Amino acid sequence: MSADIQAVQKDRFALFTSAVFADLVNLRRNEFVSYAIGRQLNRVRKKFRTPERHVELTIAKFHYANKLASEVKIDHDIFDEYVGDMRDFIFTALERATRALEPDCAPQQCFSLPAMFSLWKFGPGASNGVKGSHFCQKIIQAWTVTDRAIPYVRIMRRLNPLLNAQDNRDNSERLAVVRGSRQDVVPKNDEIGRDIGIEPLGNMAAQLALGKYIEEALRQVGIRISASAIIRGVLSFDRPTQADKQQKLAMLGSIDGKTSTLDLEMASHLITFLLIDATWPQEWCHYFRIFRSDEICINDEYHKLHMVSTMGNGFTFPMMTLTLAALIYAVGRVHSARSRHCRLSEGYGVFGDDIIVPTDMYAHTTRLLEAVGLRVNSDKSYSQGNFRESCGGDFYKGYDVTPFYAKSLQTDTDVNVVINQVLDWSSKHHVYMEHTLTFLNSILTRKFLVPEWEDATSGIRTTLAPARKYHCFSVKTKKKRCKGPSDLVMLMVLGGYASGVKKLPLADVGTRASYTPRPFKVVYKVRKKLNPSGFRGRCVLTYTASQSSWRDLMVTLLLS
Repeated sequence: MSADIQAVQKDRFALFTSAVFADLVNLRRNEFVSYAIGRQLNRVRKKFRTPERHVELTIAKFHYANKLASEVKIDHDIFDEYVGDMRDFIFTALERATRALEPDCAPQQCFSLPAMFSLWKFGPGASNGVKGSHFCQKIIQAWTVTDRAIPYVRIMRRLNPLLNAQDNRDNSERLAVVRGSRQDVVPKNDEIGRDIGIEPLGNMAAQLALGKYIEEALRQVGIRISASAIIRGVLSFDRPTQADKQQKLAMLGSIDGKTSTLDLEMASHLITFLLIDATWPQEWCHYFRIFRSDEICINDEYHKLHMVSTMGNGFTFPMMTLTLAALIYAVGRVHSARSRHCRLSEGYGVFGDDIIVPTDMYAHTTRLLEAVGLRVNSDKSYSQGNFRESCGGDFYKGYDVTPFYAKSLQTDTDVNVVINQVLDWSSKHHVYMEHTLTFLNSILTRKFLVPEWEDATSGIRTTLAPARKYHCFSVKTKKKRCKGPSDLVMLMVLGGYASGVKKLPLADVGTRASYTPRPFKVVYKVRKKLNPSGFRGRCVLTYTASQSSWRDLMVTLLLS
């Protein structure tokens, strides 16, 4: 982002903040809406993106966290009371997952290498030493891989008949050795960025396979971190996800105070092999070591990693979730009579580093977390009062007080997102933010009214959109012809990554298949769309009748 654009962003954010305060600072409503207003004023700048400060602070914090990880020690006087139940929970979850993925496995088997190999895939992001981020771009290049992972990545390729045929024809394994991952920084909030470890391609494929395996283990103990699951080789969809459950628990906890929410600082960075070796089966610890990156490249210099894995590693989030689930399960087993065997009891929940426990277990949980070297973020943990927050949902006495966050005001599509967020928040609390909406409308260069089911970037969502034909912003895409040998193009097509071959003879698939690459920068264009006959832009799945009416009223006032 150029200096001129950053200056415009800063000016717009300053004016936006002033407008929000002008609308809300002296506004008085009932107890619940007043709390929501106060929460909004406190968080109005939280997600502003100021990239000039991101990189240096984020890298410094990463080095600090990595140093802390090297110094982590477990307090066995506390930990030893819980470690048996943690091992039991993790082993049982993994055993059930193995049985689900491979029904003919031996009893008491908690890991299956063939089952793991069947789950490999490429992630949607960048890979170290590989150009492009789309599967069709990655598959035709040599797979980057660390030394220790080479034998397993080689087997992974041989088990795929199309990749094996390509390797045999070229008389080459198409593997390229790299030392480890490289660091990138992405925006997080107005204070600091988020560090991401960009992993080698071969390692990432195996890491994601381990992550999917652990996701199935979590599903077996009642924790669904994604909507999809693999059940006996078949893809199925389960709802609600754990994030939905966490928000419901937080809402109930804000009413009766029976549940508390905990948030951890640098959780993924402070999980070390001291904790993993003590609680996970040996086979899993072995493969974590095989497929992780031992080193990370920061500013062209490699640094040894003391944490198990960075954010960006394919198994980090599921591994952290199962480890922390085992921890709070052990707390419940030791201190509560209502605990169930190898399943989280009512009032318990984990999603990444977002933890919910019964309030009477809060002190025991924080004590154990600190005993294994983790840090509780006291600013975002709540065990007293009537406020709880979890997985992006904020609640006060059962009332949703989640604020809206403006991340960017650079383009019309960015502004549309913020306008729709303001309208959503205002219609929920019946508050008209005149100054804020007027300012946002003034910096829009092209204004479109779109139906409520459209994406937030496309325009201002309202039932006042034109009845039939309307214009909106839409992502500009460009298809590319698939390149590479016919075996690999067939793999792209069979995997659902390439299209345009439905009615083609098999012989023409390799020359006519195409894909839509992920752009380095998202570009929008104006498109003309057509409303279904009889529809007037209302979407009952998005807004209630009251919310739609409020939105329409505010849009009418804004445009008058």
